[in-house]
Amino acid sequence: MKYLPLLLLTTLAFTSCSKERDSECLDGTIEYMGDPAADGLGWVLRTDGENPRYFVLGNLPGNYQVDDLEVNACLYNTGQKMTCFCAEPPDKYAVTSIRKR
Repeated sequence: MKYLPLLLLTTLAFTSCSKERDSECLDGTIEYMGDPAADGLGWVLRTDGENPRYFVLGNLPGNYQVDDLEVNACLYNTGQKMTCFCAEPPDKYAVTSIRKR
């Protein structure tokens, strides 16, 4: 009986700490859109296709910081906004996995 509260606390700790992230895997091109300190967006992923989407990357690994590099990347929205003088600041995304195409 005295193990029941311990079991419940352990279960609660694991379920409250696990944060499910919805990641999206995309084909695209890495682009540098200016220094964020000078109101640029930094490194972004531009998706392939007729109507490209742009994702501001907060944690792009150094060996992928190459302009016009074609990649497949899995990203999730961090919930943070980019600091810029934009009409609507874009969301920041984190890279969960990335590989060259």
